Amino acid sequence: MLQRDPPARRQPAEDVRRTWDVYDDLPEPQRRAPVPVRRPAQPRQATAPLRPLRDVYDDEEDDHPRPRFSPIAETRAALEYAESLRGAPRGAVELPLYGEMRRNPLLMIGVAAISAIVIVMLMAQPRTSVGVFRDPASPAAELSGPVEAAAPAPNGEHSLVGPQTLTARQIDAVLADYGSPATGTGADWVRLGEQYGLDSAYALAFFVVESTAGTAPGWAGWKTDGSSTHNIGNIICAGYPTCHGRFRDYGSWQEGIEDWYQLIAVEYVEGRGISTVEQIIPIYAPAFENDVPAYVGNVENMVGEWRQK
Repeated sequence: MLQRDPPARRQPAEDVRRTWDVYDDLPEPQRRAPVPVRRPAQPRQATAPLRPLRDVYDDEEDDHPRPRFSPIAETRAALEYAESLRGAPRGAVELPLYGEMRRNPLLMIGVAAISAIVIVMLMAQPRTSVGVFRDPASPAAELSGPVEAAAPAPNGEHSLVGPQTLTARQIDAVLADYGSPATGTGADWVRLGEQYGLDSAYALAFFVVESTAGTAPGWAGWKTDGSSTHNIGNIICAGYPTCHGRFRDYGSWQEGIEDWYQLIAVEYVEGRGISTVEQIIPIYAPAFENDVPAYVGNVENMVGEWRQK
């Protein structure tokens, strides 16, 4: 039987040495020498001193002076900006007629001239109270009797409410003096005046002022066939069943006379509580269309003269 030698005692230091011996063929690491760093060369000294920056800018200002304020230029710029605003904004809707008028100044002048003529013609028409139409058959228009003034007339004023101060013959004489087509209706003026409690002298005076007793060439009551509307007070249509232009059209003088009495009695005396010439005329013929003091003076003067005859 073979005998083996006992294992040798291990030596750790020897084992490590033997391990490094395996790499003995590699070169030993050496420390590299540092590479010297060269500093950049010193810049050359300027032969002449540099000019300060402010001197350079001063030269530029001398070559190119700063802009100066010009009031004329500012005004022109403002006007050009205003002209640019006059144009229609982008996307705005412009009416065809308005655009055409802007492009054609003559058309605008023509429209303005026609409008002015229409306004003058309307203002030239005799003015009167608008009133509210009331059907004579309706209860609102029925009067239990002659109207009475709500209060006594102020001192110096002249009330339409009262007894008759002219006769039928006197009224016909006045109408005949004017050559009125209503001549011969004196009895109707007196009868209806008594019915409504109003003095017929004032109704006749209104008729003369409004249309020169139905004879004025420019009276709005004339029709193309030569007849008239029998509208003694130029009462505006205001819903009346028959009208001629802007004014009421009656079938006879009796209808026109009665409607005037009804307007004064119902709308002014009962409705507004006023009864004098000085109170009624500023509403009946307002100042923006008539000379109110002249209207009042003409009515009072004519009534006074007729009563003295």
